[in-house]
Amino acid sequence: MFGGYLCELGLTPFDFQKQILTPKLYLLDFYLDKSFVAFEIDGASHENKKDADAYRDEILLSQRAIKTYRFTNDEVMQSPEETKIRIKAALSWQ
Repeated sequence: MFGGYLCELGLTPFDFQKQILTPKLYLLDFYLDKSFVAFEIDGASHENKKDADAYRDEILLSQRAIKTYRFTNDEVMQSPEETKIRIKAALSWQ
């Protein structure tokens, strides 16, 4: 579903990678290597991992210049238009 949102916004499947491992062995849900932007779709298991996720996001930004944007599964499923607005904003981060 999220990959479909990216395509609706003009990206092609060649513009992003799904489930990519970084050199520090972090798994990114969606990564746009030309923009150094990662999108993480967090399920219920992340509710107790907010500090660890924030630490990981900081490492990715400081060491790899990868900016991470997080969405919950509920946001993606229940608010597609708001999700697309946030994706557009993220893509203009550079």
